Amino acid sequence: MNPSLTRALLAWISFLPPAAQGQEPVRFDFEGDAPASVPSGWFVPPAVAGGYGAEVVAEGAHAGQRCARIFLQDEDAQAPFGNMMRSFDAAPYRGKRVGLTVAIRSGDGAQAQAWMRVDRRDGAVGFFDNMGDRPIRDADWSVYAITGGVHADAEFINFGVMLVEGEEVFVDGVTFEVLGDLPEPAPPRPLAERGLANVTLRSVGFANSTAPSAFVRATRAAI
Repeated sequence: MNPSLTRALLAWISFLPPAAQGQEPVRFDFEGDAPASVPSGWFVPPAVAGGYGAEVVAEGAHAGQRCARIFLQDEDAQAPFGNMMRSFDAAPYRGKRVGLTVAIRSGDGAQAQAWMRVDRRDGAVGFFDNMGDRPIRDADWSVYAITGGVHADAEFINFGVMLVEGEEVFVDGVTFEVLGDLPEPAPPRPLAERGLANVTLRSVGFANSTAPSAFVRATRAAI
């Protein structure tokens, strides 16, 4: 990992409130951030920073006085989407089921997607959901949720909101919380002869599967 990015990542991790180290929900409402600044503890990944930005605005919030805005800066942007995100140590959440809730409002003709990803040891991807099957195009505020599990070897938890189409989307009332323990994995059972044949066939298919998506590559480029 690039040393400068490592130092920046540690700064982002250290910004998490003390509750992040226990079981209490962690909430981000942007009320303490200065307008026109990037929200504290959040960042726009370098892979998309050339064409997209993020800032706090002091109007049109879901609750309170302020919310965050993700916006297109350059109509010729080469990045496929804008992204405002957080990334932090997964160790306190290993073996847990976690949830992300966020209020989102899309600008005219815009599409937003919240996302959460768990990075495991040796670059493996754990839980991942970017709402690709339920994009947000609503011009009114609504609250959306993502839930997933944190593996025992998880290293980082990442989440954020993307601007996929259009010029701007608005974000408010972000909450990250522990929902409970993951169920214990079922003990392995011996396979019958037919089961062994099925495993062999499926293994061949898996070896020819596609590489990680462009989204995973783009967000990983930030850390």
